[in-house]
Amino acid sequence: YLNQTPMQPRERDYAYVGSFYAFAIWMGLGVLWIFEFFNKKLSEQSASILSTVVCLAVPAILIAENWDDHDRSGRTLARDWGVNYLESCAPNAILFTYGDNDTFPLWYAQEVEGVRPDIRICNLSLLGMDWYITQMQMASNESLPVPFKMSEDKYLMGQRDFLPVSDQLSRSVELGKIMDFVANNDPRTRVQLQNGEWNDFIPTRKVYLEVDSSAVLANGTVKPEYAGKIVDRVEWDLKERYYSKSDMAVMEILARNNWEYPIYFNLSAQNASKLNLNQYLQHEGFAYRLVPIKTEGDEIGRIDSEILYNNMMNKFKYGNLSDPHILCDEFAKREVGVSQLKRTFLRLAETLIEEGKPDSALAVLNHVHEILPDTKIPYTYENVLLAEQYFRITEGRAGGDILRVMAEKSVQLIEYYISLPTQFYQPNQRELQREIAILRNLVSMAREYQQNELAKDLDDKLMSLSDKLSMKGRID
Repeated sequence: YLNQTPMQPRERDYAYVGSFYAFAIWMGLGVLWIFEFFNKKLSEQSASILSTVVCLAVPAILIAENWDDHDRSGRTLARDWGVNYLESCAPNAILFTYGDNDTFPLWYAQEVEGVRPDIRICNLSLLGMDWYITQMQMASNESLPVPFKMSEDKYLMGQRDFLPVSDQLSRSVELGKIMDFVANNDPRTRVQLQNGEWNDFIPTRKVYLEVDSSAVLANGTVKPEYAGKIVDRVEWDLKERYYSKSDMAVMEILARNNWEYPIYFNLSAQNASKLNLNQYLQHEGFAYRLVPIKTEGDEIGRIDSEILYNNMMNKFKYGNLSDPHILCDEFAKREVGVSQLKRTFLRLAETLIEEGKPDSALAVLNHVHEILPDTKIPYTYENVLLAEQYFRITEGRAGGDILRVMAEKSVQLIEYYISLPTQFYQPNQRELQREIAILRNLVSMAREYQQNELAKDLDDKLMSLSDKLSMKGRID
């Protein structure tokens, strides 16, 4: 009753239901004992009142001590995140999600508040179930059925639950033809597995989707100014050894869509998807849109600054996290990190600067620090990179303020590690060296952008800490 199984993503209260029952029984017996104790000296009515008052002190203490760090009133993070996912999408889009935290808030927003009923939410975790695939082919709210050609008998449980990839063809094959091959019941479209069973399979790793440039321009998938970047084919390689029924359903939807409906993956769905489409995604806030434009580089998705700016600055809400009266606990802080919110603002600011729009970049940088102040969402390495964007647009004071906050945090941690006795100091060497490296990087950035006074101040602090470290080494 006291432990969860290992590797849980969060504390699951329902794991302790058994212990709650046990505690409730003992509390009941305790209340009865207190009543009987008073009843020996007082009337039954007086004993009942007195024992009730005494026992109420326990929950009163719990409430007094714990209310402030459990009060979530006014915090609209879950609701706002759900709306932001939906508002990231173009009209009549299909949005692939993955987990419960990035699906249930969307369902609430649609079903209760009526937000963006035109969006079809398609959960990858459920898409491996035959009943859910069938459900996706029905109209819901204001969204139309998803495009799907494969008949129900082809994806029932036990049919095509997984598809191994066999490199029988070296050439690239159109995805629709591959799905026709997968759905074919001809024995020749199956491959023998190691256990001797015959299974449907994907005959090549090289896949493509045809692109009708006039169609994607007409329906707004690509803006006219990016017409020259449209590829003739969206070509990619299937990297996995096998694909699940959920992956098969996604490929079927992509194959039959013909760029008619906008296709989006939210962050967790993009991470969970095994289709390797990162080079053809466009980052539009809380979701990535599939576009027929190939993007090179390490970042996931290209940036259309106009769309992303409008979403991040005008459409989205951020849970009232900047309000000093709103509780911002570890779960809220972690959700900000998981959603890569700072990273998105950073990429937007970088893109605006590269496009010669410093005023818009400044608005973005100010906005992210207004909605995610250090007092509520502690600064991280992304804030150092945001400070660099301030320097790039000659806003040295704002950038310097961020570096000072980050430096002070590192200085305090380094001094704390130095103060530890040897048996605790040695195990924390990695953390100590990390903070020293951060402080050195801050000094280097200040020098690079001619923030000479700031660089000298930070360098002096670094030298002082180095002296303390040297002294610590001699003492130890």
